[in-house]
Order: sequence, then C-alpha cells, then structure tokens
Amino acid sequence: MFKRLCLLALILSTGCISCQTSKILVTGKVERIMGNQMPSPDVPIQEHPGVSVPIYFFEPIDMQKVTPGVGIGEFTSVIVAPIRTVQSAKDGRFKLKLPAGRYSVLLGKNGQYYSTVYDLDGTINPIVVEKGKKNEWVFRADWEATY
Repeated sequence: MFKRLCLLALILSTGCISCQTSKILVTGKVERIMGNQMPSPDVPIQEHPGVSVPIYFFEPIDMQKVTPGVGIGEFTSVIVAPIRTVQSAKDGRFKLKLPAGRYSVLLGKNGQYYSTVYDLDGTINPIVVEKGKKNEWVFRADWEATY
C-alpha cells in the first residue's frame, strides 16, 4: 500500500497525469480554386468561394507516410490515423480545438487526401498551433486550377 501511495505521489508531482490537454481554437476557410489562375493585367483578382470538404489534421507527415495517388497532390492513404477531422461548412469556414503543436493538414477529395504544399523538410502542409496567437488558416482546394 505504501509503495502505491509513493508512486501516485511521484506521478502527481511530476505532472504526468493530466485529465485534459489545453486546447486552442483553430479557425479558417477552404477556398475552391478552379480554372486559369495565371496573373493578367486585364483580369481583376477574384475572390474564391468556399467549399465543404473534410479537413484532416495529422501528426507531421512526409511522403514516407502516404501512398501517392494518380494526380498531383493526391494521396490514396496515410499510414497514421488523423488526430482530428472536421467538415468545413458550405461557405468553406471551419473551426475546431486542438492542443498546441505541429500538424499536417490534408483536404478530403473524393475519398482520398489532397495537398500540394510542403515545407523545406518535406513535411506535407505543415501548420503550427500556438497558444496565445491567432490560429487561422486558408486552405486551397485547387485540384482543378491551372497556374
């Protein structure tokens, strides 16, 4: 009994037991980008409409953790499960709460995953959720766009 109490006191004093991790509000929009996106002086810059798609938040992932699909930026599978999934509204807006940390974000596309964004280390669509900062992102569903 004494050993159990000592172990419990040790665990509690080191902060290893936490009933709930502090979560931070993450907001944003998924924009639907289609057609020719090449800049032109005679074509005004257009605002892109939102789109409702699933948004998957993973631990930071690279090409070693995904199976590439047929198209550019398409992935048929990811070897790790998403930490959180949220569906954006019809206007593309979304919000959820996540613990502070680094994540990779993939959009859902016809039962697969999509992103064409990478950092210099090869991490797919990385974001950092930080406490005390505005955590708002715009993701581009641009699989039918030409640049």
